[in-house]
Amino acid sequence: MLSLVFVFLLPNGLAIPFLFSFVAIGLFNFVSYLKLKNIGCIDVIDTLLVDDDLGFLDLAEDYLEREDGSFVVRTQSSSERALEQIESNSFDCIVSDYYLPELSGLELLKSVRKDLNEDIPFIMFTGKGGEEVAMEALNNGADRYITKEDDLREQFELLSDLIQQTVNRYRVKKRFKLAFEEMNEGLALHEIVYDETGDPVDYEILDVNPRFYEITSIKREDAVGKKATQVYRTDEAPYLDKYLKVAETGEPIQFETYYSPLDKYFKISVFSIRKGEFGTIFEDITEKKKYEKELERTKKEYKELINGMNDTTWVISTDGDFLEVNEAAREKLGYSKEKLLSLGLNAIDAYLDTEKINELIENLQEDEAQVFETVHEAKDGTKIPVEINSSLITYRGEEAILSIARDISKRKQAEKRRKIYASSLDQASLEVYWVKPSGKFAYANQKVRNKLGYTNKELRDMHVRDIDPNYGKKDRKEVWNKLKEKETITFESEHQKKDGQIYPVEITSYYVQIGEQEYEFSFAKDITEMKKAREREDLLHSLLRHDVQNKNQLIIGYLELLEEDLNESNEYLKKAKQACETSKYIIEKVRYLREAKKEETEEINLEPVLKEILEKNRPKTQENSFKLIKNFNIENCEIKAGRLLKELFNNLIENAIKHSNGTKIRINAKEKEEEDNYCLITIEDDGGGIPSEIKQEVFERGYKFGDSGETGLGLYIVKEIAESYDGKVEAKDSELGGARFDVTLQKL
Repeated sequence: MLSLVFVFLLPNGLAIPFLFSFVAIGLFNFVSYLKLKNIGCIDVIDTLLVDDDLGFLDLAEDYLEREDGSFVVRTQSSSERALEQIESNSFDCIVSDYYLPELSGLELLKSVRKDLNEDIPFIMFTGKGGEEVAMEALNNGADRYITKEDDLREQFELLSDLIQQTVNRYRVKKRFKLAFEEMNEGLALHEIVYDETGDPVDYEILDVNPRFYEITSIKREDAVGKKATQVYRTDEAPYLDKYLKVAETGEPIQFETYYSPLDKYFKISVFSIRKGEFGTIFEDITEKKKYEKELERTKKEYKELINGMNDTTWVISTDGDFLEVNEAAREKLGYSKEKLLSLGLNAIDAYLDTEKINELIENLQEDEAQVFETVHEAKDGTKIPVEINSSLITYRGEEAILSIARDISKRKQAEKRRKIYASSLDQASLEVYWVKPSGKFAYANQKVRNKLGYTNKELRDMHVRDIDPNYGKKDRKEVWNKLKEKETITFESEHQKKDGQIYPVEITSYYVQIGEQEYEFSFAKDITEMKKAREREDLLHSLLRHDVQNKNQLIIGYLELLEEDLNESNEYLKKAKQACETSKYIIEKVRYLREAKKEETEEINLEPVLKEILEKNRPKTQENSFKLIKNFNIENCEIKAGRLLKELFNNLIENAIKHSNGTKIRINAKEKEEEDNYCLITIEDDGGGIPSEIKQEVFERGYKFGDSGETGLGLYIVKEIAESYDGKVEAKDSELGGARFDVTLQKL
């Protein structure tokens, strides 16, 4: 709800902030509203300049009228004649020198304020007088005080601005005071009264407008400064619960009520802009209510004559039986009148059973009318959505329900189409944008808001370059012209989330014109996984094209040597076998890489997996003179992972056996202390460790360290598997003296 806050200077001198909301404005008559709407629209400012320096007066008059066409300047060198002019004319502003030969500027000001009782804007403009003079002038009612300087042009510019500001402020104040006093509705300002325990018990009337008396017959002096219980002579303050809620929350309300002490109906709008205080704008709607009641009685009589109506119409007993149906009901439902009267309401509306009918009757007695939607079933089984308007009538001397059912099939179909169209974009799996020619967003779907982390309001104030870090290098006009020329373009770029994270996207944009409005209609697809897939594909090609091929070439070479010299056949065969094993290892690791991004994930209890890893690797560690140590107890650590989780830990244990040159491997697991939604698994050894400068590099594809390094795939695969589970792996130093690998996996 749009609201405007103004300050009224009330007759008692109290400044009251006032809220004009749409609710309040709706209560003004049209003339009052126009008065408010046109505040500040008067252009001419009739100004009187008073100074005994005729040259200064001429110069000031010429400057003000020449520089600003809104000024009409009249001059006077005599303060006494100036006072006569003020008495006989309506000036918008008075500018006076302080030192004058007859009445001083200060005496002139006092006469205007006290003798003439005029609150015309008054500016003291002089070359003499310090702070003491200024304070004296302001204390006697001057609006502003400025001094003459050598640079008169600058001073006249300042004077022009001050006159306009002061006059505009005066006009605004005067208009709102007029609105307060002349509005057609009653207005009262109140403050909640609390008892010594802090409970609200009453409210005090701070001020009322003239219309208050005309509506309530309560005089202003009998209301202002008194409590509501005193003014209205009631044991409890009227509507205190409603008013208290508004005064405490600031949320405006509007309601209609019958107030028995005054025997009147009122429509009341309640507002508050300061906690503990509230205002009421009210109008007497007693005659309107009487008219409505009479009209309702007449309507009920006419509603008995239903056969001329186009909508399905019937009279229903309080038991749900049809008492009368019209021709439209027979035609639309496909039954004869006799059949309908014998069937009853349940036959065509399963929703309205006896219980619902009783509830409907209760609501009708309270609200006088009920409008709701339901579905009717015709004789042939057709479902007809209808809007029911029901009211209580007297039919043949008995209470009955008159129901008019309007077929809303077309409206429902149209609503469905609109919802499908509106939700299709919001439900789209791609990011959808409507972009103005300027580059600002006109619309972004739910996917965009979820992905980027911005609200609708934030996005409407943003430019394409605010989310596309590459767009700053482009000229928007050039991009727009290119799109208009080609009508559709597809390209790759990047989008930046609110938290700074950047991800690659593929964008397809279309030029769209709706009426005279032009748009860029764009779809953006996150291609992070696609890019990773490309990288994996490149890796696979590289491995198969180089590493595997080279190892196989070694096999061929050694076998050729075997043929030439059988005396060294055992050594050659051993090397050939080793090369074959390495090839097999590479191919197996490549398979793991391919599966890492494709496998299905599920809920996995981490502890049984780690126990299985321990048992599986124990023989291998013993065979290589390693002691495998278990140091974990994490019964409730559930993570989301796949079957390659075992391969991740197997690779780390295998890495320690091959490269650590140690004698111990220890497996630890616990929940991360700083992030309770993660599990931390560490595999560490007492070997030679990893130099600090290569702790990050060991996870890179193909990185080999030392003489024992073979393919450079083991730790790379560990990293890929961990990241595919939204986790990570880090190389650190172990307390045992060797290397430690920390695997962090997200808990469910």
